[in-house]
Amino acid sequence: MQKKTLMLLPAIDNHTQEVEIAFWLKADGSHVQKNESICEVNTEEFAFELEATEEGTLKILAAEGTLLKIGEPLCEIIE
Repeated sequence: MQKKTLMLLPAIDNHTQEVEIAFWLKADGSHVQKNESICEVNTEEFAFELEATEEGTLKILAAEGTLLKIGEPLCEIIE
C-alpha cells in the first residue's frame, strides 16, 4: 500500500500569513528526495525554497501563482 504524505505550507516567521507559489523546481509526477528543494515561494519581503519532507513521487496541489495561507496543502509525496 502506498503511503501519502500531505505537505502543508510551513510557518515562515511570526509575521507572514500567506505566500505565493512562484514556481515549482520539480515537475508533477517527478521523484523527489527528502530535503530536496521542490518549489520557490515569495512573501512580501523575500523569496525562498521549500524542501520535500519525504522521498517519493511529487503530486502538486497548488499551482504556480497561487496564494497559500500557512497550513494549507502544498503537495503530496507518495512513497
